[in-house]
Amino acid sequence: MSLYRHVANKDELLDALVERMYAEAVLATLISAGCSPRLASRAFVVLDSYAYGFAVQEVTMPSTEPHEVITDEFVSTMQPYPSMLAVMGAVMADANYDFGAEFDAGLDLVLDGIDRWRAADSAASP
Repeated sequence: MSLYRHVANKDELLDALVERMYAEAVLATLISAGCSPRLASRAFVVLDSYAYGFAVQEVTMPSTEPHEVITDEFVSTMQPYPSMLAVMGAVMADANYDFGAEFDAGLDLVLDGIDRWRAADSAASP
């Protein structure tokens, strides 16, 4: 089949299709929300980077569970990084910590920023 000259296999073809459908849906949403095509491009990069970065962080973190015990060995290893140790200790001690909620809070900030860009872009356009 001629498509396989451009992609290695069916899985790669499906991945490319899903990526394009995702990009089209996000861009259409941004444009319908009042973003110019140029601003929609900028906002898409920020949204995509945020989501991708959060996913990578979640996969590479030693744990997203807050209730792990902080061992003496861990504290000793982290001594050169007192700020990280303080933050990790606070998170691990918080019975209400929810890693998924961190994504939502960050996404709210990103969306608020995109809305400010949209408002500024609209004000600058005649």
